[in-house]
Amino acid sequence: IEIEMSGMYTQLREPIFAFSDDDGNVDILTTLKPISQELGIPFTIYSWLDSPILSENYSDCRSLQDDYGYEFGYHTQGDASTWSESTNHQYAKNFKESMEYNGFRIDSYAYGLGKFNDLVVNVSKNYFSSGLGAVTDENYFLTDGFIKNGSDLFRSKRIYIASYVSLDFYKNIIDIAIKNKWCVVFFQHANELTTNSETLNKLKEMIKYIQSKNVKIMTVRDMVNTISYRDLYKVRSINNPYLYKNFIVNSKLELNDTVITGWDRYRVEKITQINTKYKNGYIVKFLESDASSDQLNKIYQIVNIPSTNEKITVSVDVMSPNISAIDGNYQGYGAFMQIIPKNSDGSTIKTFRRSIKPPTNDLWFKIEFTLPTYMKTQTSQILIEFILVRNGELNIANPKLEIGDCATVDIE
Repeated sequence: IEIEMSGMYTQLREPIFAFSDDDGNVDILTTLKPISQELGIPFTIYSWLDSPILSENYSDCRSLQDDYGYEFGYHTQGDASTWSESTNHQYAKNFKESMEYNGFRIDSYAYGLGKFNDLVVNVSKNYFSSGLGAVTDENYFLTDGFIKNGSDLFRSKRIYIASYVSLDFYKNIIDIAIKNKWCVVFFQHANELTTNSETLNKLKEMIKYIQSKNVKIMTVRDMVNTISYRDLYKVRSINNPYLYKNFIVNSKLELNDTVITGWDRYRVEKITQINTKYKNGYIVKFLESDASSDQLNKIYQIVNIPSTNEKITVSVDVMSPNISAIDGNYQGYGAFMQIIPKNSDGSTIKTFRRSIKPPTNDLWFKIEFTLPTYMKTQTSQILIEFILVRNGELNIANPKLEIGDCATVDIE
């Protein structure tokens, strides 16, 4: 089996907005800080180590973080996509280590001049939880400026608050994001707000408009932590190079030297455990469906059950070209959960099923259930089997939904 991480993808449950500022100008103290005091929102400040705000006002920056909830993130003075890999590592590492030594928590990166390439993205993943580009041409705000379901958090872009773009246009962007449950990160330069009171007022009106909709405004870090995002991996069978599937597992996994073994055309012999910084999880085990057979598409997940746990929440993602919340093509699809408790010797206890209704207006939904007493007293693990069905039939050959491209099961 060959395995590689190909990106970090989002699944959004609510609209969220963040406001950021680039280059670390001292004007932050006279433009953004008063807004925070008046409207109670934090900003994310992107800068480099010797930027004016950091080199001249370190104590003020600590106050912005500690007293007003600001986030400080990394920003390059120039186009990092033209730098070597070693230079990118050096600057990112130095910034993060120096800032954290001085009491700042560093998690996000705004690419200098909004430019990035694969090298910049790959380096940024070693130090940050997100990396954002920028879109400054209003003709591309509506196509490039939203963080949507499936957006890569290292390749998404922020929207520039420009003097030449009307407030109504930005309100339209906000309305679209709220309607679709998307996220948006806006950005500006504090020194420009000092010289252009119209843009400063526009920024304040945008914030007030979002607050009037009862929608959250937070730092980029908190936005990323709120988004349920997952790492996308690619798996390919060495025996059959045409079997090349994507599958999604819980975010922030560290594969290290993990090897997936025993996969063939229809089954995985083992579920391979992955140790992570944040939790222990198991790679999803799935059955491949042949287009000419009645083989079921399934996803398995082994779950450790703490003795005090009374309820399990299972989140089911459905993501496929054949299933779209926008055009409604998901209608007619359903699923059911099959809960299989396991004895210590591997034998099964009594099985029970729970049907899942198709989503009505989103591609994400949950099912909650309480473990029966006999399960809690007789087993420490359960096997959760997620089976897709279409129009009530236990096959999905036409049209075919491909596991890994269309579904995951998360155990919270």
